[in-house]
Amino acid sequence: MIYSGKLTFPEMKLLFKKLEEGMPYPSLIDNARVLTAKCWFASPSSKIELETLKNQIKTALLAADAADSLELKIDLKNCEAFNEYANGNYSRAIDVLNLAMDNSPTTPEFLDVTASSHLILSRIYYAKGEYEKAFSEVEQAHELYTLAGNEYESALALKEIALIHADLKNFSLAIEQLERAVEILNSFNIQEYYKAVDDLAKIYELAGEKSKALSLYLEIQDSVTRFEDLEGQSYLDLKIAELQIQLGQLASAQYSLEKVQNFNLTNSKYQSIFLLTKAEWQLANGLTSEARKLYDLMTSNGIDTWSANNIERFLYFQQMLAAQLNNPNLEVDALRKLLVIAKQKSLDIANDKLLSQRLSFDIEQRGKEIARLQEINEVKGKLLSSEEAKGLWQRTALIFSSILIIILIVFAYRQLINKHRFKTLALKDELTGAANRRAILEFKREVFNKNANSKDVCSLISIDIDHFKTVNDIYGHDVGDQLLVSIVNSMEENIRKNDKLGRVGGEEFLVVLPYTNLRTANEIAERIRGSVETIDHTTRNINATVSVGVVEVIQGETPSQAGVRVDKNLYTAKNNGRNRVVAI
Repeated sequence: MIYSGKLTFPEMKLLFKKLEEGMPYPSLIDNARVLTAKCWFASPSSKIELETLKNQIKTALLAADAADSLELKIDLKNCEAFNEYANGNYSRAIDVLNLAMDNSPTTPEFLDVTASSHLILSRIYYAKGEYEKAFSEVEQAHELYTLAGNEYESALALKEIALIHADLKNFSLAIEQLERAVEILNSFNIQEYYKAVDDLAKIYELAGEKSKALSLYLEIQDSVTRFEDLEGQSYLDLKIAELQIQLGQLASAQYSLEKVQNFNLTNSKYQSIFLLTKAEWQLANGLTSEARKLYDLMTSNGIDTWSANNIERFLYFQQMLAAQLNNPNLEVDALRKLLVIAKQKSLDIANDKLLSQRLSFDIEQRGKEIARLQEINEVKGKLLSSEEAKGLWQRTALIFSSILIIILIVFAYRQLINKHRFKTLALKDELTGAANRRAILEFKREVFNKNANSKDVCSLISIDIDHFKTVNDIYGHDVGDQLLVSIVNSMEENIRKNDKLGRVGGEEFLVVLPYTNLRTANEIAERIRGSVETIDHTTRNINATVSVGVVEVIQGETPSQAGVRVDKNLYTAKNNGRNRVVAI
């Protein structure tokens, strides 16, 4: 029951305490199981405590040896490795895990403990920033838990896969996979569920969907209040207040801040975040002089120890405060520092998204395939058992037929999966991940058809990378490909959710903007142009620019007629010196 996933941590501790009080048991295996569980409840935070745990593990290993349980021995090694990892001893943890996995048989009863080994190894690589290794290990853990029928641990592994993609800035894939994990964890214990929802809210926030993030944080507020200490509660209330301020819900934000203030926290980290959030609230309410006082207090205390995200947030606050104070020097200082951060983040995002796409896998389809194979295997077993009483030739014929059916079903299923994958690939540009020419032109036709019926407006943006051939000639096509990917990532970040970007030629792109007039389309085009210009692209830190043409589609105009007009504006932009937007 402790490992079922149904109990919260306090409930597990209470149950374990009762089990420990009942020792020793007549059964050797029962004693070994309790001693093994005891190791997982330990949380050593010093060398002395870690040594104490190792002695407990030695005692538990003797009990597991007496009970002749290899599974418990491997589980104890996993526990030892986990605690070495938790204390930062990564090399030692990897050595212990490798020893555990070397001794793990491949039989079904060892799937869970082997999966745990891979999961802990994934966390170690993740902590070291070795994302490809971390992904490979957690992917194996997820598959093994799924094969073992352990839905709870499988969902937790899926959550960790999602967090890797989130770290690599692939938010859409991270959200998709984490939402699946949340849905599964909802039927297990409330603590793991709200922790997963908290992770999902963070990713929505990073993806810019602040309203969705706020609703998720509010959803778990009661559970956090029930299970977490004051620091855990203050973290959530400050996060809620931050988003409420950004969304203009200032009265609600004030209530959240007052709750945290009543906690009287002494932790310097939470005090700093509280001051920053309160200063943001004051600025949003027009209390500029009060916000300036808190700014001075924060700078005098120093922000060097803050996290990178909080430093960036502080600089945005400084920029807005300087604008209200009409202090250009303070504003320029903030903008200069933010530009350095933005350039580095843009390079990281481009590289990380490429890595995330390489690591991407369709977990739903793989899960269905595993489930189907298991189902087929069960059907096969039933057929075989039901025919045991029949003659040898009849049984042989049925077995042969069953195997043939299985092969045909698996083959057909794989064909279906491949068809789905090829259909998806057929609509995407292989290099950049943007829509390909066929897909973007089809989307353009659909938008034109809808507009013809509804009389709504739409617009087109045509984009060409300036001097792209020169980049290929000087640096080679590999760097040219990196530049294309980096610019596409920049463009994707500056269009809206309903807009669609497609690659129509080598370095030519088209953006279709439904329900958009010329003024708004021109603003988006300028954002794209400015973003591309300010980023250092590729590992060679190349500066690049784009020329852009924009048109609002005229009622009754065909897709090809609008295409001719927008291309004409693009050529005008190129002929007039490039790195500009022409919108007529």
